[in-house]
Amino acid sequence: MQTKKLRFDGILGFACGALALVACGGSGAHSSTGSTSGTSSASATGSTQAATGSSGTTTASTGAIGSAGTGAGAGSSAGGSAGAGTGSSASAGAGPGSSTGAGTGSSAGSSAGAGADAGAGPSDAAIGGDGPVATAGCSNNNYPLCIDFENGIDTTIWTGGTASAITTVDAAHGTHSYRLYPMGGGLLTVKQLGPITNQLWGRFYVHFVPEAPGGHGNILGAYDQSNNWYEIGWQFNGILGDYHTNNSERPLRSMPYLVDQWYCIESFFDGTQTNMPVWWINGEVPDYYMPDNTTLIPTLVTQFAKITVGFTPYAGLGIPQTPYGNSGPPALTNMYIDDIAFDTKRIGCIE
Repeated sequence: MQTKKLRFDGILGFACGALALVACGGSGAHSSTGSTSGTSSASATGSTQAATGSSGTTTASTGAIGSAGTGAGAGSSAGGSAGAGTGSSASAGAGPGSSTGAGTGSSAGSSAGAGADAGAGPSDAAIGGDGPVATAGCSNNNYPLCIDFENGIDTTIWTGGTASAITTVDAAHGTHSYRLYPMGGGLLTVKQLGPITNQLWGRFYVHFVPEAPGGHGNILGAYDQSNNWYEIGWQFNGILGDYHTNNSERPLRSMPYLVDQWYCIESFFDGTQTNMPVWWINGEVPDYYMPDNTTLIPTLVTQFAKITVGFTPYAGLGIPQTPYGNSGPPALTNMYIDDIAFDTKRIGCIE
């Protein structure tokens, strides 16, 4: 059952260094690089914000979606340590810093040495929090795509799933969910998207035990006809949004940290614009921070080709953020997903 417990602890600083960031192509291999520097600690009216400085100083950063103000922060000495990922892909990431600055409005956004047009991405879209309220159960709704695992996996729609990964141990709603880790189910893939063309609204519930890992991993991917793709995943103990080409990526991190509970994650991938992904956590706009590779501009999409949902880690599953991509301890012990839906309009969290 969803609660509103949020963790906004200050992000740890790291030793300076040049850092390679994870990048995923359609094959799952990672190869792009990026760097960040600067840390600070920040406060904004009504919320806590983390940001990183770029080249030692962060100039005014524009408020994130739904915000009405700006904040300024000074960055100094931060970087992150690099680490090797697991499996066939190696990844390294920059550690997030902390920043001090003042902001006004309902939610203050952040950027690392870049304004909203070039860096923050989601602030391009004037979409705020307080979304619609949904009812539980695919059978009670008419979403174009929906799976809540109460009646198994419809293999005429979804491919790659693992029936034995459906569990009654932990569920966001109803009595069943899909275990992603350990011994998790396979990647769920759907290519028949019905009325969904180039604007994709999504919603899923996720539970990390005891907390989201510090390294990078993917949960949701939406691919265009050229195999460029939008991602919602995790990094630095929170939700990450990303845009990928075959050889590069543009990541953006967010707070709060995800602790031991179910979270409602909503997303919007807008192929009609060259915007970054937008996401909400428990119906609220998160605090975006630490954008990288902001010169990579998402391309327009005519038709999304496929959607994937599942567990794809690109680094170790340790909870500590440093060294990057470590395997702990402590480390992720269990992960579940539930109440997955996609539509042509915003879906909302379940009441």
